[in-house]
Amino acid sequence: MTARERHKIAMRDWRSANPIRAAYTNLKQNASRRKKSFAITFEEFAAWCKETNYITRKGREGDKMHIDRINHLKGYSIDNIQILSCRENSQKGNREKKLKVAAQGAFETILT
Repeated sequence: MTARERHKIAMRDWRSANPIRAAYTNLKQNASRRKKSFAITFEEFAAWCKETNYITRKGREGDKMHIDRINHLKGYSIDNIQILSCRENSQKGNREKKLKVAAQGAFETILT
């Protein structure tokens, strides 16, 4: 077994043993990748997870839960996150993209 394979197994085991910390770390890394502010402490996130039962409900299937920013223009804060099903989150993103395209088209019309 290679070092990379051992590391992969160790990380999988760590995520299984620390699901809230793993979800928090993942959310924080996603915020950084998206260049969004992140103002949630681990303690706030852990309490939110317990309140919403997020950890047992999360996943990639259509009826599983994802973390969504209520206002996509703002960063990650405890008052700007909610859980939505994967399906609802995709639909919300599609609506926001359509609104952005429509607003851009209206802006370009005004300029011409």
